[in-house]
Amino acid sequence: MQTFSTKSHFKTLDFIFLSIIGSQLFLFFTFLFITNKSEFTNDYFTGNELKVIAILINSAVILSTKLSQRYFTKSILPENLLKEKINTFRLLSIIRLALLESGNIINLVFYLMTGDSIFLLIFGALFILQFAYRPLPKLMIREFNLPLEKINEIL
Repeated sequence: MQTFSTKSHFKTLDFIFLSIIGSQLFLFFTFLFITNKSEFTNDYFTGNELKVIAILINSAVILSTKLSQRYFTKSILPENLLKEKINTFRLLSIIRLALLESGNIINLVFYLMTGDSIFLLIFGALFILQFAYRPLPKLMIREFNLPLEKINEIL
């Protein structure tokens, strides 16, 4: 019989988090290099339509992140086992990170298409927001309002 280890779950989540951050940084520096060293940008996309699309997409990403958080935190009942709570937190964390990563990749592609630095600013804001949602035990305790006896089991 396998024992349930909370530390291994949080280590796996931290590895996923660091992989997502690393891939975004790799894309950021690659696209920055491409746009600075070549004339890859297209004049067709110099209007404001991509900025409006970026605002809509990023607003939807942030709203979806908050809605998924609300949905999953309401689905947790006080009588649920710790294992169920950790599995729910794990699913919530992966969904949040995937949503924020998709918004950031779209921002980087828009930057690659236009060379407009406003997309890098939006990328930076979402990038920093990902650190607020880093899947740590403290975040789980805060979001699920865990009692003291559960906190000692996690830490």
